[in-house]
Amino acid sequence: MRALRKAGVGTSILASFLGAAQAQEPPRPATARIARVRPVSPDAQEARGQVPGAPMVPPGGNPLNPMNPMGTAPPPVLGAPRALPSPTVNVEPNAAPGTSYSPPPGTVTGLPPVYTYPAQGQPYPLPGQPYPVQGQPYAIQGNPYPIGGGYPTTYPGTLMPTPAPFVVSPALMPSAAAPPLMAGGPLADPAPPLFGSVRGPGALLAGPWGVLRGAPGRWTASTELLLWWVRPMSVPALVTTSSPAFNGVPGLGDTSVIYGNGSLPTSLHTGARFGGTYWFDDCHTWGLDASLFFLGRNGKEFTATTDTYPLLARPFINANQGIPFSELVAAPGLATGSVAVRSDTQLWGADVNLRRSLLCGPCTKIDLLLGYRYLRLTDEINITESFSRSPGSLAAFGVPTALLGTVSDQFRTANHFHGVNMGLAGETRRGRWTAEGRASVALGTVFQTIEINGSQNIQFATGTGRATGGLLALPGANIGTFGQNNFGVLPEAGLKLSYDLTSHWKVGVGYNFLYLNSVVRAGQQIDPMLDVNRIPNFPLPGTIPSLAATRPTVPFRTTDMFAQGVSFSLQYTW
Repeated sequence: MRALRKAGVGTSILASFLGAAQAQEPPRPATARIARVRPVSPDAQEARGQVPGAPMVPPGGNPLNPMNPMGTAPPPVLGAPRALPSPTVNVEPNAAPGTSYSPPPGTVTGLPPVYTYPAQGQPYPLPGQPYPVQGQPYAIQGNPYPIGGGYPTTYPGTLMPTPAPFVVSPALMPSAAAPPLMAGGPLADPAPPLFGSVRGPGALLAGPWGVLRGAPGRWTASTELLLWWVRPMSVPALVTTSSPAFNGVPGLGDTSVIYGNGSLPTSLHTGARFGGTYWFDDCHTWGLDASLFFLGRNGKEFTATTDTYPLLARPFINANQGIPFSELVAAPGLATGSVAVRSDTQLWGADVNLRRSLLCGPCTKIDLLLGYRYLRLTDEINITESFSRSPGSLAAFGVPTALLGTVSDQFRTANHFHGVNMGLAGETRRGRWTAEGRASVALGTVFQTIEINGSQNIQFATGTGRATGGLLALPGANIGTFGQNNFGVLPEAGLKLSYDLTSHWKVGVGYNFLYLNSVVRAGQQIDPMLDVNRIPNFPLPGTIPSLAATRPTVPFRTTDMFAQGVSFSLQYTW
Protein backbone atom coordinates (compact mmCIF):
# COMPACT_ATOMS: atom_id res chain seq x y z
CA MET A 1 0.00 0.00 0.00
CA ARG A 2 2.88 2.33 0.72
CA ALA A 3 4.22 1.67 -2.76
CA LEU A 4 0.83 2.28 -4.27
CA ARG A 5 0.44 5.52 -2.34
CA LYS A 6 3.87 6.64 -3.51
CA ALA A 7 2.81 5.91 -7.07
CA GLY A 8 -0.36 7.98 -6.59
CA VAL A 9 -2.73 5.10 -7.28
CA GLY A 10 -4.75 5.65 -4.14
CA THR A 11 -5.15 9.32 -4.89
CA SER A 12 -6.30 8.59 -8.46
CA ILE A 13 -8.86 6.02 -7.31
CA LEU A 14 -10.22 8.45 -4.70
CA ALA A 15 -10.42 11.30 -7.19
CA SER A 16 -12.18 9.08 -9.74
CA PHE A 17 -14.68 7.93 -7.11
CA LEU A 18 -15.46 11.47 -6.00
CA GLY A 19 -15.77 12.64 -9.58
CA ALA A 20 -18.19 9.84 -10.45
CA ALA A 21 -20.31 10.63 -7.41
CA GLN A 22 -20.51 14.27 -8.33
CA ALA A 23 -21.42 13.43 -11.93
CA GLN A 24 -24.58 11.72 -10.63
CA GLU A 25 -25.78 14.81 -8.76
CA PRO A 26 -28.51 16.75 -10.54
CA PRO A 27 -27.11 19.88 -12.22
CA ARG A 28 -27.99 23.23 -10.72
CA PRO A 29 -29.95 25.64 -12.90
CA ALA A 30 -27.85 28.49 -14.18
CA THR A 31 -27.87 31.09 -16.85
CA ALA A 32 -25.05 32.27 -19.04
CA ARG A 33 -23.70 35.71 -19.63
CA ILE A 34 -21.75 36.61 -22.72
CA ALA A 35 -18.53 38.54 -22.29
CA ARG A 36 -15.44 39.08 -24.38
CA VAL A 37 -12.30 39.85 -22.44
CA ARG A 38 -8.57 39.81 -22.89
CA PRO A 39 -6.21 36.90 -22.22
CA VAL A 40 -4.35 36.89 -18.94
CA SER A 41 -0.67 37.48 -19.65
CA PRO A 42 1.99 34.98 -18.51
CA ASP A 43 3.33 37.64 -16.09
CA ALA A 44 -0.09 37.97 -14.48
CA GLN A 45 -0.37 34.19 -14.16
CA GLU A 46 3.02 33.98 -12.57
CA ALA A 47 2.04 36.74 -10.12
CA ARG A 48 -0.96 34.64 -9.09
CA GLY A 49 1.29 31.69 -8.34
CA GLN A 50 0.36 29.79 -11.48
CA VAL A 51 2.43 28.25 -14.22
CA PRO A 52 2.59 30.68 -17.18
CA GLY A 53 0.56 29.37 -20.12
CA ALA A 54 -1.38 26.83 -18.03
CA PRO A 55 -5.21 26.84 -18.07
CA MET A 56 -6.82 28.87 -15.30
CA VAL A 57 -8.96 26.73 -13.01
CA PRO A 58 -10.92 27.79 -9.90
CA PRO A 59 -9.61 26.49 -6.57
CA GLY A 60 -10.27 22.82 -6.25
CA GLY A 61 -10.46 22.16 -9.95
CA ASN A 62 -8.38 19.65 -11.83
CA PRO A 63 -7.85 20.36 -15.56
CA LEU A 64 -6.61 16.82 -16.08
CA ASN A 65 -9.83 15.29 -14.79
CA PRO A 66 -12.44 15.32 -17.62
CA MET A 67 -15.20 14.73 -15.11
CA ASN A 68 -14.40 17.72 -12.92
CA PRO A 69 -12.42 20.39 -14.76
CA MET A 70 -13.90 23.33 -12.84
CA GLY A 71 -13.56 21.85 -9.35
CA THR A 72 -16.05 21.67 -6.53
CA ALA A 73 -14.63 24.29 -4.17
CA PRO A 74 -17.12 26.43 -2.23
CA PRO A 75 -17.82 29.94 -3.48
CA PRO A 76 -15.22 32.56 -2.56
CA VAL A 77 -15.64 34.68 0.52
CA LEU A 78 -17.31 37.94 -0.55
CA GLY A 79 -15.70 41.14 0.55
CA ALA A 80 -16.53 44.82 0.29
CA PRO A 81 -17.28 46.11 -3.23
CA ARG A 82 -14.22 47.31 -5.06
CA ALA A 83 -13.54 48.82 -8.50
CA LEU A 84 -11.61 46.60 -10.84
CA PRO A 85 -8.93 48.04 -13.12
CA SER A 86 -9.95 48.67 -16.72
CA PRO A 87 -7.94 46.19 -18.79
CA THR A 88 -7.40 46.52 -22.51
CA VAL A 89 -9.98 44.25 -24.11
CA ASN A 90 -8.77 42.30 -27.11
CA VAL A 91 -10.63 39.29 -28.46
CA GLU A 92 -8.66 36.95 -30.66
CA PRO A 93 -10.75 35.55 -33.53
CA ASN A 94 -9.55 31.97 -32.88
CA ALA A 95 -8.79 31.43 -29.21
CA ALA A 96 -6.75 28.33 -28.45
CA PRO A 97 -8.09 25.79 -25.94
CA GLY A 98 -6.95 26.66 -22.46
CA THR A 99 -6.49 30.38 -23.14
CA SER A 100 -7.39 32.35 -20.01
CA TYR A 101 -9.82 35.29 -19.98
CA SER A 102 -10.73 37.71 -17.22
CA PRO A 103 -14.11 39.47 -16.79
CA PRO A 104 -14.53 42.92 -18.39
CA PRO A 105 -14.19 46.10 -16.31
CA GLY A 106 -16.92 46.70 -13.73
CA THR A 107 -17.65 46.66 -10.01
CA VAL A 108 -18.08 43.29 -8.27
CA THR A 109 -17.97 41.96 -4.76
CA GLY A 110 -15.26 39.46 -4.17
CA LEU A 111 -12.49 38.38 -6.46
CA PRO A 112 -13.38 37.89 -10.12
CA PRO A 113 -12.93 34.34 -11.41
CA VAL A 114 -10.90 33.41 -14.45
CA TYR A 115 -12.31 31.05 -17.05
CA THR A 116 -10.88 29.27 -20.04
CA TYR A 117 -12.01 28.10 -23.43
CA PRO A 118 -12.21 24.29 -23.05
CA ALA A 119 -10.82 22.13 -25.77
CA GLN A 120 -13.19 20.14 -27.93
CA GLY A 121 -14.17 16.92 -26.23
CA GLN A 122 -13.77 18.38 -22.72
CA PRO A 123 -16.73 18.87 -20.38
CA TYR A 124 -18.64 22.13 -20.13
CA PRO A 125 -19.71 23.37 -16.69
CA LEU A 126 -23.32 24.35 -17.45
CA PRO A 127 -25.74 21.80 -18.92
CA GLY A 128 -28.34 23.02 -21.38
CA GLN A 129 -26.62 26.35 -22.05
CA PRO A 130 -25.24 27.57 -25.42
CA TYR A 131 -21.53 26.96 -25.82
CA PRO A 132 -20.17 28.69 -28.92
CA VAL A 133 -17.29 27.54 -31.02
CA GLN A 134 -13.79 28.79 -30.46
CA GLY A 135 -13.56 32.49 -31.25
CA GLN A 136 -17.12 33.15 -29.99
CA PRO A 137 -18.06 34.77 -26.67
CA TYR A 138 -17.62 32.35 -23.78
CA ALA A 139 -20.53 31.92 -21.35
CA ILE A 140 -19.50 33.04 -17.85
CA GLN A 141 -21.39 31.01 -15.29
CA GLY A 142 -23.76 32.82 -12.99
CA ASN A 143 -23.96 35.98 -15.13
CA PRO A 144 -27.05 35.89 -17.34
CA TYR A 145 -26.88 38.02 -20.48
CA PRO A 146 -28.57 37.59 -23.87
CA ILE A 147 -26.75 36.33 -26.91
CA GLY A 148 -25.21 39.21 -28.84
CA GLY A 149 -25.81 41.69 -26.03
CA GLY A 150 -22.23 42.90 -25.89
CA TYR A 151 -20.45 43.92 -22.70
CA PRO A 152 -22.42 44.51 -19.47
CA THR A 153 -21.56 47.70 -17.64
CA THR A 154 -21.27 45.90 -14.28
CA TYR A 155 -21.21 42.36 -13.00
CA PRO A 156 -23.75 41.04 -10.47
CA GLY A 157 -22.80 41.51 -6.85
CA THR A 158 -22.61 37.78 -6.08
CA LEU A 159 -20.89 34.93 -7.82
CA MET A 160 -22.68 31.62 -8.32
CA PRO A 161 -20.99 28.53 -6.92
CA THR A 162 -19.59 26.06 -9.39
CA PRO A 163 -22.32 23.59 -10.47
CA ALA A 164 -21.89 19.90 -10.79
CA PRO A 165 -19.83 18.79 -13.80
CA PHE A 166 -21.63 17.90 -16.96
CA VAL A 167 -20.17 16.20 -20.02
CA VAL A 168 -21.70 17.23 -23.34
CA SER A 169 -22.20 14.25 -25.59
CA PRO A 170 -20.10 14.14 -28.78
CA ALA A 171 -23.27 14.69 -30.85
CA LEU A 172 -23.81 18.06 -29.16
CA MET A 173 -20.16 19.08 -29.03
CA PRO A 174 -19.62 22.27 -31.09
CA SER A 175 -16.83 22.44 -33.59
CA ALA A 176 -15.15 25.14 -35.62
CA ALA A 177 -17.31 24.23 -38.62
CA ALA A 178 -20.66 24.13 -36.81
CA PRO A 179 -22.83 27.01 -35.66
CA PRO A 180 -23.15 27.61 -31.91
CA LEU A 181 -25.74 25.53 -30.06
CA MET A 182 -28.37 26.82 -27.71
CA ALA A 183 -31.46 25.53 -25.97
CA GLY A 184 -34.15 25.15 -28.60
CA GLY A 185 -31.93 24.55 -31.61
CA PRO A 186 -28.92 25.94 -33.49
CA LEU A 187 -28.30 29.65 -33.82
CA ALA A 188 -27.62 30.24 -37.51
CA ASP A 189 -24.82 32.64 -38.49
CA PRO A 190 -25.74 35.56 -40.75
CA ALA A 191 -24.14 35.98 -44.15
CA PRO A 192 -20.42 36.78 -43.66
CA PRO A 193 -18.79 39.85 -45.21
CA LEU A 194 -17.02 39.52 -48.54
CA PHE A 195 -13.67 39.59 -46.74
CA GLY A 196 -12.83 39.07 -43.08
CA SER A 197 -15.42 37.63 -40.73
CA VAL A 198 -18.07 38.61 -38.26
CA ARG A 199 -18.87 35.86 -35.80
CA GLY A 200 -22.16 36.71 -34.17
CA PRO A 201 -24.22 39.87 -33.57
CA GLY A 202 -22.27 42.86 -32.39
CA ALA A 203 -18.88 41.40 -33.30
CA LEU A 204 -17.79 44.77 -34.68
CA LEU A 205 -18.20 46.20 -31.21
CA ALA A 206 -15.93 43.65 -29.58
CA GLY A 207 -13.20 46.27 -29.11
CA PRO A 208 -12.66 48.73 -26.26
CA TRP A 209 -15.88 50.60 -27.01
CA GLY A 210 -18.06 47.56 -26.33
CA VAL A 211 -18.77 48.55 -22.72
CA LEU A 212 -20.31 51.80 -23.94
CA ARG A 213 -22.11 50.85 -27.14
CA GLY A 214 -23.38 47.30 -26.72
CA ALA A 215 -24.86 45.59 -29.74
CA PRO A 216 -25.27 47.83 -32.82
CA GLY A 217 -28.72 49.06 -33.80
CA ARG A 218 -30.29 48.62 -37.21
CA TRP A 219 -31.44 52.23 -37.68
CA THR A 220 -29.31 55.36 -37.87
CA ALA A 221 -30.53 58.92 -38.49
CA SER A 222 -28.30 61.98 -38.78
CA THR A 223 -28.54 65.69 -39.45
CA GLU A 224 -25.69 68.01 -40.39
CA LEU A 225 -25.13 71.75 -40.57
CA LEU A 226 -23.16 72.57 -43.73
CA LEU A 227 -20.83 75.52 -44.27
CA TRP A 228 -19.72 75.17 -47.89
CA TRP A 229 -18.09 77.26 -50.56
CA VAL A 230 -19.11 76.82 -54.21
CA ARG A 231 -16.83 77.77 -57.08
CA PRO A 232 -18.03 81.19 -58.30
CA MET A 233 -19.07 81.89 -61.89
CA SER A 234 -17.17 84.10 -64.34
CA VAL A 235 -18.70 87.12 -66.11
CA PRO A 236 -17.52 89.62 -68.74
CA ALA A 237 -17.16 93.34 -67.98
CA LEU A 238 -20.66 94.57 -67.08
CA VAL A 239 -20.26 98.08 -65.63
CA THR A 240 -17.63 100.74 -66.41
CA THR A 241 -16.92 104.36 -65.55
CA SER A 242 -14.68 107.10 -66.97
CA SER A 243 -14.44 110.82 -67.45
CA PRO A 244 -17.19 112.30 -69.69
CA ALA A 245 -14.89 112.44 -72.71
CA PHE A 246 -14.63 108.61 -73.04
CA ASN A 247 -18.22 107.50 -72.23
CA GLY A 248 -17.01 104.39 -70.41
CA VAL A 249 -15.83 102.66 -73.60
CA PRO A 250 -13.31 99.88 -72.74
CA GLY A 251 -9.78 100.63 -73.85
CA LEU A 252 -10.30 104.38 -74.21
CA GLY A 253 -8.71 106.97 -71.94
CA ASP A 254 -9.32 106.44 -68.25
CA THR A 255 -12.15 103.92 -68.60
CA SER A 256 -12.14 101.34 -65.82
CA VAL A 257 -14.26 98.27 -65.11
CA ILE A 258 -16.07 98.49 -61.78
CA TYR A 259 -17.89 95.14 -62.00
CA GLY A 260 -17.15 91.94 -63.90
CA ASN A 261 -14.32 90.96 -66.22
CA GLY A 262 -13.49 87.83 -64.19
CA SER A 263 -14.79 85.57 -61.45
CA LEU A 264 -17.35 86.88 -59.02
CA PRO A 265 -16.44 86.99 -55.32
CA THR A 266 -16.58 83.67 -53.48
CA SER A 267 -19.48 83.35 -51.06
CA LEU A 268 -20.21 81.06 -48.13
CA HIS A 269 -23.36 78.97 -48.35
CA THR A 270 -25.10 77.53 -45.32
CA GLY A 271 -27.21 74.41 -45.67
CA ALA A 272 -28.08 71.06 -44.19
CA ARG A 273 -27.82 67.35 -44.87
CA PHE A 274 -30.23 64.67 -43.64
CA GLY A 275 -29.29 61.01 -43.79
CA GLY A 276 -30.44 57.61 -42.65
CA THR A 277 -29.28 53.98 -42.73
CA TYR A 278 -31.19 50.75 -42.21
CA TRP A 279 -29.45 47.37 -41.80
CA PHE A 280 -31.27 44.19 -42.72
CA ASP A 281 -29.46 42.14 -40.04
CA ASP A 282 -27.85 42.71 -36.66
CA CYS A 283 -24.37 42.11 -38.06
CA HIS A 284 -24.71 45.00 -40.54
CA THR A 285 -24.00 42.79 -43.52
CA TRP A 286 -26.60 44.25 -45.89
CA GLY A 287 -28.12 47.69 -45.56
CA LEU A 288 -29.71 50.64 -47.31
CA ASP A 289 -28.74 54.27 -46.82
CA ALA A 290 -29.97 57.56 -48.24
CA SER A 291 -29.14 61.24 -47.84
CA LEU A 292 -30.39 64.64 -48.97
CA PHE A 293 -28.45 67.90 -48.78
CA PHE A 294 -29.01 71.48 -49.87
CA LEU A 295 -27.19 74.79 -49.81
CA GLY A 296 -29.37 77.84 -49.36
CA ARG A 297 -29.38 80.71 -51.81
CA ASN A 298 -26.68 83.25 -51.03
CA GLY A 299 -27.05 85.97 -53.61
CA LYS A 300 -24.48 88.71 -54.10
CA GLU A 301 -25.65 92.15 -55.15
CA PHE A 302 -23.57 95.01 -56.53
CA THR A 303 -25.00 98.49 -57.03
CA ALA A 304 -23.25 101.51 -58.57
CA THR A 305 -24.93 104.94 -58.50
CA THR A 306 -24.08 108.36 -59.81
CA ASP A 307 -23.50 109.47 -56.23
CA THR A 308 -20.30 107.39 -56.31
CA TYR A 309 -19.60 107.22 -60.05
CA PRO A 310 -20.82 110.35 -61.92
CA LEU A 311 -20.60 108.45 -65.20
CA LEU A 312 -21.98 104.92 -65.55
CA ALA A 313 -21.87 102.83 -68.70
CA ARG A 314 -22.53 99.25 -69.80
CA PRO A 315 -19.80 98.06 -72.17
CA PHE A 316 -20.09 95.66 -75.13
CA ILE A 317 -18.58 95.07 -78.58
CA ASN A 318 -20.25 96.57 -81.61
CA ALA A 319 -20.27 93.50 -83.83
CA ASN A 320 -21.51 95.55 -86.84
CA GLN A 321 -18.36 97.66 -86.86
CA GLY A 322 -16.06 95.42 -84.78
CA ILE A 323 -15.21 98.09 -82.21
CA PRO A 324 -15.63 98.48 -78.41
CA PHE A 325 -18.77 100.34 -77.53
CA SER A 326 -20.96 101.21 -74.53
CA GLU A 327 -24.45 102.20 -73.57
CA LEU A 328 -24.34 105.39 -71.48
CA VAL A 329 -26.59 105.02 -68.44
CA ALA A 330 -25.85 108.29 -66.67
CA ALA A 331 -23.41 111.16 -67.05
CA PRO A 332 -22.92 114.64 -65.49
CA GLY A 333 -25.46 117.10 -66.86
CA LEU A 334 -27.31 114.41 -68.86
CA ALA A 335 -28.87 111.91 -66.46
CA THR A 336 -28.62 110.34 -63.05
CA GLY A 337 -29.09 106.67 -62.41
CA SER A 338 -27.72 103.35 -61.19
CA VAL A 339 -26.71 99.86 -62.33
CA ALA A 340 -27.42 96.84 -60.10
CA VAL A 341 -26.05 93.32 -60.68
CA ARG A 342 -27.37 90.41 -58.63
CA SER A 343 -25.96 86.88 -58.82
CA ASP A 344 -27.36 83.77 -57.16
CA THR A 345 -26.24 80.13 -56.92
CA GLN A 346 -28.02 77.15 -55.38
CA LEU A 347 -26.86 73.55 -55.03
CA TRP A 348 -28.66 70.47 -53.71
CA GLY A 349 -28.56 66.73 -54.22
CA ALA A 350 -29.64 63.31 -53.01
CA ASP A 351 -28.49 59.69 -53.18
CA VAL A 352 -29.70 56.24 -52.19
CA ASN A 353 -27.34 53.26 -51.94
CA LEU A 354 -27.33 49.56 -51.18
CA ARG A 355 -24.57 48.73 -48.69
CA ARG A 356 -22.69 45.43 -48.47
CA SER A 357 -20.13 44.63 -45.78
CA LEU A 358 -16.80 44.27 -47.54
CA LEU A 359 -14.38 43.96 -44.65
CA CYS A 360 -15.13 43.70 -40.94
CA GLY A 361 -12.79 43.42 -37.99
CA PRO A 362 -12.81 44.16 -34.26
CA CYS A 363 -12.09 47.87 -34.77
CA THR A 364 -12.66 48.56 -38.46
CA LYS A 365 -15.48 48.13 -40.95
CA ILE A 366 -15.59 48.88 -44.69
CA ASP A 367 -18.77 48.73 -46.80
CA LEU A 368 -19.33 48.69 -50.54
CA LEU A 369 -21.84 51.22 -51.95
CA LEU A 370 -23.93 50.93 -55.11
CA GLY A 371 -26.89 53.14 -55.92
CA TYR A 372 -28.31 56.26 -57.57
CA ARG A 373 -27.08 59.87 -57.35
CA TYR A 374 -28.79 63.17 -58.23
CA LEU A 375 -27.36 66.70 -58.18
CA ARG A 376 -28.85 70.05 -59.20
CA LEU A 377 -26.88 73.29 -59.67
CA THR A 378 -28.66 76.50 -60.65
CA ASP A 379 -27.22 79.94 -61.38
CA GLU A 380 -28.82 83.28 -62.04
CA ILE A 381 -27.52 86.74 -62.87
CA ASN A 382 -29.71 89.83 -63.29
CA ILE A 383 -28.49 93.20 -64.60
CA THR A 384 -30.82 96.18 -64.11
CA GLU A 385 -30.14 99.79 -65.05
CA SER A 386 -32.27 102.79 -64.08
CA PHE A 387 -31.96 106.35 -65.40
CA SER A 388 -33.66 109.73 -65.10
CA ARG A 389 -32.99 112.47 -67.64
CA SER A 390 -31.69 115.83 -66.52
CA PRO A 391 -33.65 118.93 -67.65
CA GLY A 392 -32.37 120.38 -70.93
CA SER A 393 -30.64 117.15 -72.03
CA LEU A 394 -33.41 115.66 -74.13
CA ALA A 395 -31.82 116.52 -77.46
CA ALA A 396 -28.32 115.53 -76.48
CA PHE A 397 -28.74 112.08 -74.92
CA GLY A 398 -30.38 108.90 -76.16
CA VAL A 399 -33.92 108.90 -77.39
CA PRO A 400 -34.95 112.57 -77.35
CA THR A 401 -38.38 111.93 -75.82
CA ALA A 402 -37.29 109.39 -73.14
CA LEU A 403 -37.66 110.78 -69.63
CA LEU A 404 -36.84 107.86 -67.35
CA GLY A 405 -36.93 104.09 -67.36
CA THR A 406 -35.38 100.72 -66.55
CA VAL A 407 -33.60 98.14 -68.70
CA SER A 408 -32.98 94.59 -67.47
CA ASP A 409 -31.30 91.37 -68.63
CA GLN A 410 -31.70 87.96 -66.97
CA PHE A 411 -29.55 84.85 -67.48
CA ARG A 412 -30.45 81.59 -65.73
CA THR A 413 -28.87 78.14 -65.97
CA ALA A 414 -29.80 74.75 -64.50
CA ASN A 415 -27.77 71.54 -64.40
CA HIS A 416 -29.47 68.25 -63.51
CA PHE A 417 -27.16 65.26 -62.99
CA HIS A 418 -28.49 61.68 -62.88
CA GLY A 419 -26.05 58.80 -62.49
CA VAL A 420 -25.05 55.44 -61.04
CA ASN A 421 -23.15 55.81 -57.79
CA MET A 422 -20.33 53.49 -56.62
CA GLY A 423 -18.04 53.84 -53.63
CA LEU A 424 -16.75 52.78 -50.24
CA ALA A 425 -17.69 53.78 -46.71
CA GLY A 426 -15.67 52.81 -43.67
CA GLU A 427 -15.04 53.56 -40.03
CA THR A 428 -12.56 52.73 -37.32
CA ARG A 429 -13.25 53.05 -33.58
CA ARG A 430 -11.12 53.79 -30.56
CA GLY A 431 -13.05 54.06 -27.32
CA ARG A 432 -15.70 56.75 -27.72
CA TRP A 433 -14.06 58.16 -30.86
CA THR A 434 -14.93 57.13 -34.40
CA ALA A 435 -13.14 58.14 -37.60
CA GLU A 436 -15.32 57.75 -40.68
CA GLY A 437 -14.50 58.06 -44.36
CA ARG A 438 -16.59 57.90 -47.50
CA ALA A 439 -15.59 58.14 -51.15
CA SER A 440 -17.78 57.62 -54.21
CA VAL A 441 -17.97 58.42 -57.89
CA ALA A 442 -21.14 58.66 -59.97
CA LEU A 443 -21.26 58.32 -63.76
CA GLY A 444 -24.22 59.62 -65.72
CA THR A 445 -25.68 62.49 -67.73
CA VAL A 446 -25.91 66.22 -67.03
CA PHE A 447 -29.03 67.81 -68.51
CA GLN A 448 -28.16 71.50 -69.03
CA THR A 449 -30.66 74.31 -69.58
CA ILE A 450 -30.13 78.02 -70.36
CA GLU A 451 -32.90 80.62 -70.07
CA ILE A 452 -32.36 84.21 -71.26
CA ASN A 453 -34.78 87.15 -71.03
CA GLY A 454 -34.63 90.92 -71.43
CA SER A 455 -37.04 93.85 -71.22
CA GLN A 456 -37.33 97.63 -71.25
CA ASN A 457 -39.84 99.81 -69.47
CA ILE A 458 -39.42 103.49 -70.47
CA GLN A 459 -41.49 106.57 -69.77
CA PHE A 460 -41.56 108.77 -72.85
CA ALA A 461 -42.90 112.29 -73.16
CA THR A 462 -45.76 110.77 -75.12
CA GLY A 463 -46.47 107.90 -72.74
CA THR A 464 -45.12 104.59 -71.36
CA GLY A 465 -43.46 102.11 -73.66
CA ARG A 466 -42.49 98.47 -73.05
CA ALA A 467 -40.17 96.47 -75.26
CA THR A 468 -38.87 92.92 -75.39
CA GLY A 469 -35.12 92.85 -75.08
CA GLY A 470 -32.73 94.67 -72.81
CA LEU A 471 -29.12 95.27 -73.82
CA LEU A 472 -27.37 91.89 -73.63
CA ALA A 473 -30.54 89.84 -74.18
CA LEU A 474 -32.06 90.67 -77.57
CA PRO A 475 -35.11 89.40 -79.47
CA GLY A 476 -34.49 87.17 -82.46
CA ALA A 477 -31.04 86.36 -81.13
CA ASN A 478 -30.47 84.84 -77.68
CA ILE A 479 -33.79 85.33 -75.87
CA GLY A 480 -35.45 81.99 -75.12
CA THR A 481 -34.82 78.63 -73.46
CA PHE A 482 -32.12 76.28 -74.74
CA GLY A 483 -30.78 72.89 -73.65
CA GLN A 484 -28.14 70.24 -74.20
CA ASN A 485 -26.87 67.02 -72.55
CA ASN A 486 -23.31 66.12 -71.56
CA PHE A 487 -21.58 63.14 -69.98
CA GLY A 488 -21.07 63.72 -66.27
CA VAL A 489 -18.61 62.45 -63.67
CA LEU A 490 -19.40 63.32 -60.05
CA PRO A 491 -16.89 62.21 -57.39
CA GLU A 492 -17.26 63.06 -53.71
CA ALA A 493 -15.05 62.39 -50.69
CA GLY A 494 -15.63 63.09 -47.03
CA LEU A 495 -13.98 62.58 -43.64
CA LYS A 496 -15.62 62.82 -40.23
CA LEU A 497 -14.47 62.54 -36.64
CA SER A 498 -17.25 61.80 -34.15
CA TYR A 499 -17.59 61.25 -30.42
CA ASP A 500 -20.11 59.02 -28.63
CA LEU A 501 -22.10 60.97 -26.06
CA THR A 502 -24.18 57.92 -25.09
CA SER A 503 -24.86 54.49 -26.55
CA HIS A 504 -27.32 56.16 -28.96
CA TRP A 505 -26.15 59.75 -29.55
CA LYS A 506 -22.94 61.04 -31.04
CA VAL A 507 -21.66 64.32 -32.46
CA GLY A 508 -19.07 64.92 -35.14
CA VAL A 509 -17.25 67.36 -37.36
CA GLY A 510 -16.30 66.62 -40.96
CA TYR A 511 -15.04 67.89 -44.29
CA ASN A 512 -16.47 67.22 -47.77
CA PHE A 513 -15.31 67.84 -51.32
CA LEU A 514 -17.66 67.46 -54.30
CA TYR A 515 -16.87 67.89 -58.01
CA LEU A 516 -18.84 67.83 -61.28
CA ASN A 517 -16.95 67.86 -64.56
CA SER A 518 -19.46 69.64 -66.85
CA VAL A 519 -21.87 72.47 -65.97
CA VAL A 520 -23.17 75.65 -67.57
CA ARG A 521 -22.93 78.81 -65.45
CA ALA A 522 -25.13 81.85 -66.01
CA GLY A 523 -22.35 84.42 -66.22
CA GLN A 524 -20.56 82.54 -68.95
CA GLN A 525 -23.62 82.54 -71.22
CA ILE A 526 -23.42 86.32 -71.74
CA ASP A 527 -22.28 87.14 -75.26
CA PRO A 528 -20.82 90.70 -75.30
CA MET A 529 -20.80 90.92 -79.12
CA LEU A 530 -24.07 92.64 -80.10
CA ASP A 531 -25.87 93.51 -83.29
CA VAL A 532 -26.65 97.13 -82.41
CA ASN A 533 -29.52 97.20 -84.90
CA ARG A 534 -31.40 94.73 -82.63
CA ILE A 535 -31.16 96.85 -79.44
CA PRO A 536 -34.53 98.51 -78.70
CA ASN A 537 -34.53 102.31 -78.20
CA PHE A 538 -30.84 102.62 -79.03
CA PRO A 539 -30.37 105.45 -81.57
CA LEU A 540 -27.04 105.62 -83.38
CA PRO A 541 -25.61 108.43 -85.49
CA GLY A 542 -25.20 107.74 -89.18
CA THR A 543 -25.80 104.46 -90.94
CA ILE A 544 -24.80 101.23 -89.22
CA PRO A 545 -24.12 98.27 -91.53
CA SER A 546 -26.29 95.22 -91.06
CA LEU A 547 -24.81 92.02 -89.63
CA ALA A 548 -25.13 88.76 -91.53
CA ALA A 549 -24.59 86.56 -88.45
CA THR A 550 -26.96 86.51 -85.52
CA ARG A 551 -25.49 88.17 -82.47
CA PRO A 552 -25.64 87.80 -79.54
CA THR A 553 -25.63 84.00 -79.51
CA VAL A 554 -26.11 81.35 -76.84
CA PRO A 555 -22.51 80.23 -76.37
CA PHE A 556 -23.21 77.12 -74.25
CA ARG A 557 -19.83 77.49 -72.60
CA THR A 558 -19.24 74.64 -70.13
CA THR A 559 -16.89 74.46 -67.20
CA ASP A 560 -16.40 72.34 -64.10
CA MET A 561 -17.73 72.98 -60.63
CA PHE A 562 -16.60 72.06 -57.14
CA ALA A 563 -17.98 72.62 -53.66
CA GLN A 564 -16.21 72.08 -50.38
CA GLY A 565 -16.67 72.85 -46.73
CA VAL A 566 -17.11 71.67 -43.17
CA SER A 567 -20.05 70.05 -41.44
CA PHE A 568 -21.25 69.61 -37.86
CA SER A 569 -23.34 66.49 -37.30
CA LEU A 570 -25.66 64.91 -34.73
CA GLN A 571 -26.46 61.19 -35.07
CA TYR A 572 -28.90 58.85 -33.34
CA THR A 573 -28.75 55.04 -33.51
CA TRP A 574 -31.38 52.58 -32.34
